[in-house]
Amino acid sequence: ATTEELDVERNSNSDWMKLTEGDKQLKTLFGPGYTGMENIGIATTEELDVERNSNSDWMKLTEGDKQLKTLFGPGYTGMENIGNSCYLASVMQSVFTIPEFQKRYFEDRNRIFETAGGDVNQDFQVQMAKLGNGLLSGEYSIPSRDAKDEHLQAIQDGIAPKAFKTLIGKGHHEFSTAKQQDALEFLQYLLTVIEKDEKKRGDNRDVSKVFRFEVEERLECSQSHRVKYVKRQDNVLSLPIPLEKAKNLKEVHADEAKRSALSKEELSNLKEDPVRPTLTFADCVEALTNVEEISDFYSSAIGGKTTGLKHTRLATFPDYLIVQLRKFYVASDWTPKKLDAIVEVPEEIDLNEIRGKGLQPGEQALPDSDASNAKEEFNVDSSIVEQLLAMGFEKNPSERAVFETKNEGIEAASNWYLTHMDDADFMAPLPKPQASASSKPEVKVDEAGIEMIMAMGFPRDAAIRALKATDNNIERAADWIFSHADDPVPMEEAPQSSSASPSSASSLTDGNGKYKLLSIISHMGTSTLSGHYVCHIKKDGQWVLFNDNKVAVSEHPPTDLGYIYLFERSK
Repeated sequence: ATTEELDVERNSNSDWMKLTEGDKQLKTLFGPGYTGMENIGIATTEELDVERNSNSDWMKLTEGDKQLKTLFGPGYTGMENIGNSCYLASVMQSVFTIPEFQKRYFEDRNRIFETAGGDVNQDFQVQMAKLGNGLLSGEYSIPSRDAKDEHLQAIQDGIAPKAFKTLIGKGHHEFSTAKQQDALEFLQYLLTVIEKDEKKRGDNRDVSKVFRFEVEERLECSQSHRVKYVKRQDNVLSLPIPLEKAKNLKEVHADEAKRSALSKEELSNLKEDPVRPTLTFADCVEALTNVEEISDFYSSAIGGKTTGLKHTRLATFPDYLIVQLRKFYVASDWTPKKLDAIVEVPEEIDLNEIRGKGLQPGEQALPDSDASNAKEEFNVDSSIVEQLLAMGFEKNPSERAVFETKNEGIEAASNWYLTHMDDADFMAPLPKPQASASSKPEVKVDEAGIEMIMAMGFPRDAAIRALKATDNNIERAADWIFSHADDPVPMEEAPQSSSASPSSASSLTDGNGKYKLLSIISHMGTSTLSGHYVCHIKKDGQWVLFNDNKVAVSEHPPTDLGYIYLFERSK
């Protein structure tokens, strides 16, 4: 929401007491003409508690009860809220505090502008350079004639990232709208767009790689005790919040019992905030790395399914580590909800203890098996996959969910997705069927079909692969290209001039697992579909609040209320 909208919301909370006269003991009336109506849409007790704490968080996160010193100049430019764009502003302010982003899009902006061709409004590199110039040059970081904060101090008008938002949201079912969004989803989408743009240019200057790291998962057969080590890449360390580890668990339960005994009216009039579970960052890391049981684990040692044990570690440590606390979840009624908890995150962390070390002396590896690749020939229904993507699900597990449920439908696939999120191969691409003597013969591609697909603007190699996959059906081939845009190109079909992928394991940076906190993106509200985002960034030795177009020195950065944390490796 905009600052103006949040002011209206604050006043609405004040109006609640006036309009309901809840501070007075009024005489109740009964009889003809005095019959009340039940509000069947009232929030649950849990939702009311979350909303009450969110209102309390507003003051802590924006530091609105303090007259903060406003800042102006290079690196201290705010961003105008152009309609639920606070998620975008918080993410872009954070990434542009990273030297690699500054060098790529700000320091090199003149070359980018001079060499740009065609429609610059459709040029991602140009729009990133324009945004970097707006945020870092200081040219637009001047006091406004009209804009003031809650203490009537002059603040900035801020830059309006309209062209950038339009371009990066183009074709995306969520980011093209004016709705509030999940800042983490946008951050990961931004990194994907950067990677694709750099691959297209071929100049190997992909700054998104500074976040990439390898995760090592140790899988153990519970019967034979043989092990298998699986590695996958990621760019976000997503940490669970184990509420059962809260150090004030007794107080939380006592408060819950007290509130459950109150009526909804009594609860809405209660003045004190609910007691929130309070955990440490170490609790969350421990929850991620604890041994986890996996049911229906296929063990090649016994040739069948058994219980598996999964142990997660990090194989590499990136230069910059994005940490997400899993505060949002989907309830049983499919509505997005927020986990209301406090996690104490220190400004310096040491993750060296969770470094993966691979196969250890005395461990026996599980025998190689083709079972994981022995998938029968089966065409995944791309329309069901698209529905899952529209719900915000990831592509690889969505395809796996549709495969495992045999195209049964969106409900079966989404249920499979939600119940298998902890599977070791959950984020891995769906294995392709192995070629065999019984495999169907390779489709001979029609050259006329290739030309028709290329006339639509697709490259030749993509046209060939699509026509092979769809038996030369041109209409289906175009749909296939769109639904497989992120698929890796097989080596035998890759263009000879293409360079090695920047996401190859050898290109990942690695080093010490000690980090210091650089940025905090915080959310206030009851779900990702509503509320407001702000970010706090450490600049020149001090914490700075970026709240849309307000930029000021932070007196108390909310290290325990963040949603996304950005760490940089300690020098």
